[in-house]
Amino acid sequence: MQMAVKLGCFRTVKPALVLLAVAISACAAKGQSGFVEDFTGASFDPNEWNIEGDPNGHPTTVAGTYDISDAFGPPGVKLGRFTPGVLSSYTHEIEVVLDPHLLGEAPGTQSDFKWKSFGSDGFMELVLNSFGDLRLFHVDNTDPNNVLSGNLQPNTDIGYTDGDTLKITTDYDLGTDTIDVTYSLNGGSASPYYSGTGHGGSIGDLITSFVEVELFKWGTDPNQPTPQAVVSIDNWSLVPDSIAGDFNFDGFIDGLDFLLWQENPSVGNLSDWETNYGAQPLSASIGSVPEPSGILLMLTSAAMLGPSRRSRRTI
Repeated sequence: MQMAVKLGCFRTVKPALVLLAVAISACAAKGQSGFVEDFTGASFDPNEWNIEGDPNGHPTTVAGTYDISDAFGPPGVKLGRFTPGVLSSYTHEIEVVLDPHLLGEAPGTQSDFKWKSFGSDGFMELVLNSFGDLRLFHVDNTDPNNVLSGNLQPNTDIGYTDGDTLKITTDYDLGTDTIDVTYSLNGGSASPYYSGTGHGGSIGDLITSFVEVELFKWGTDPNQPTPQAVVSIDNWSLVPDSIAGDFNFDGFIDGLDFLLWQENPSVGNLSDWETNYGAQPLSASIGSVPEPSGILLMLTSAAMLGPSRRSRRTI
């Protein structure tokens, strides 16, 4: 009887814990938001993603990969998500399979696969065209004359063929304001592609607005339609150089991380959350952050309040 009451109590207290976690999140340290997505049906949340362009180019179901296609011309097909927060060092990575994509026999797919990121200082995109060439394009919109744009790395043959698994990784270092871009094929070792800064001597914030994948067909002659390109996105992640304890990669060390740990302790060590809660500088308007032990006590107390009320109604 007592076990039944206890299980019922924790089902009841969950909403209270969520409200408390959201309330104390206002005192948490804010940083660059991030995500890890493997596009399995169990984890993929379409509400977190922006699905744009030709609706026929998006999958009706998601099971391990997110497959986009573009049959003919504008507006293309896009998948993206918002990534607000305070800029930090980060690793941005994507793994895709394009098949078909390359030109092969004329006329080929005549399509570009674009992987983009946008922030307050401009945007950057890596483009794999249907010739098999990869280029890195950067726009620095802090220039009042709008001339700081162009390729950081021109079209480069990376040896890609249809059906290969391509992984692209961008590592940004906030301290040096530089990026390192690497790629690998079929699980092989990473090959360097670009290392350095951007136009005007700065990379800056290219990430805290949104990130996006686009499949765009540039061959649009209606008298000579081209084959439909298909891109399968297998894994996509943006992992900020955040403090340990940010279990959900949202840029906050807060009560929501505690709830995630409570549901699944394998996400990380609770001691990291207790140690690093509120470790980053806070706005003066927020005031002091409660001690982690106090937060944990509040959450625990909420859990205890629920059982006592439920117990009186159940027994």
